[in-house]
Parts: sequence; structure tokens; C-alpha cells
Amino acid sequence: MQDDKISLEIHNPNNHNELTVEVWIDSNKLYDKNPEQGVNQIDCYIPEDESEHVLKFVLKNKLPHHTTVNEQGDIIADSVISFKNITFDEINVDSIVNTVAEYTHNFNGNGNTVTESFCQTMGCNGNVQISFSTPFYIWLLEHM
Repeated sequence: MQDDKISLEIHNPNNHNELTVEVWIDSNKLYDKNPEQGVNQIDCYIPEDESEHVLKFVLKNKLPHHTTVNEQGDIIADSVISFKNITFDEINVDSIVNTVAEYTHNFNGNGNTVTESFCQTMGCNGNVQISFSTPFYIWLLEHM
């Protein structure tokens, strides 16, 4: 049996080294650091074993000084982390992720906890969960 490959890019457009990102597959932490400014590549392999899995992204340590708000309360500058070019066995699944991923956060402690759709960008401390199954090709066919 062959392993399946998952790849993704973590985009950090700002030079804020305080933001920490974790990437998990099931209970295995693959990444836990402050992403460097620019693009950070992650590649991992999981067994192709007809089972259910969860890919999870966690953003933590975002503080009020990472967001600039004007007098009207509009955000004029913000530190965000984006997850792009998510691929399962070299097939880009960004559009599928946008429909199946769930982003749970509480507006950095300034609101109620919400779960909403994920459009590849995290601007609040919280987590994104993407449930999928292996083998990938069957999951892809079900979600295309």
C-alpha cells in the first residue's frame, strides 16, 4: 500500500513573528512555529488505508496590536495567515476546502464562539478543521 501526500503553503504576508501556527493530521502535530514572512511549505504523507482523517490548522498568539482600527472601527491593517495550494496527491483541493472546512474562533476573545466557512485565511485565534478520507481519489470524487 502506498502513502498519500498532503502539501500546503502557509502564507505570512506580515513580519509579525509572534503569530504561531500549528498544522495537525489527526493527533499528529506536523508544524508548530511562527511562520517566517513569505511562503512556508509543508509536505507530509499518510497511509492510504480507507479511513477518516482530520487536517487541522491552529492560529494562536494573535494580540490586539496585530490589528489596526481607525476611529470608525474599520480595520485598516491586520495580521493574517493564509493556507494556499493545498494538495492531496498533487491535486489542488483549495476549492473543495472552501466548502468543507470549518473555522471556529471567538474574535480573539471579543465575541461569541462561532463556526463559519473557511476561505483560506485566518485572522483570529482559532482552528480550522477539514475532514477527509483515504484513499483520496474516492473523497475527491465525492466532493467535486
